[in-house]
Amino acid sequence: MESKARTQQHYKQSIQFAEGLSDLSDAQWFAPITEGKWSTCEIIGHLIPWDRFLLEQRLPSLMNAKTKLESPSVQDINTKAALESREKRKEDVIQEFVDERRNLLRSLNDLSSEVFDQAFAIGKSNLTLGEYFEGLMKHDLYHFQQITDFLNALEDLK
Repeated sequence: MESKARTQQHYKQSIQFAEGLSDLSDAQWFAPITEGKWSTCEIIGHLIPWDRFLLEQRLPSLMNAKTKLESPSVQDINTKAALESREKRKEDVIQEFVDERRNLLRSLNDLSSEVFDQAFAIGKSNLTLGEYFEGLMKHDLYHFQQITDFLNALEDLK
């Protein structure tokens, strides 16, 4: 499967995954997945500003042929996003995530497949847009697996 189609499929599946979390109780939603780790709420919540960053800054920079890009402070964005997500209702966090993912899908639909082969640099890393999305998808899947493992462990306790 080509890079663009694989990315689109992933984002569709990520929406379904997040929507499936709406049945969690508040206790499950806000419980750390393991001691000292984020909750499902914080994991989903921290993905939202990165989607927004991708839509509002990263993709427009690439479309304007800017090939050398800088990264924002990962720690600052993640910390702020986790805190903000804890202050929102579960339904609102999930809906915000879904809305941003749908916005990403619309943007992806507008990109040509050739754009995925476009090279650019972030800091000292050189990569294509397709490789960039591969990294984002791996990051999503890592967190989705953490959530799935947590929920399976809860189910095993019943």
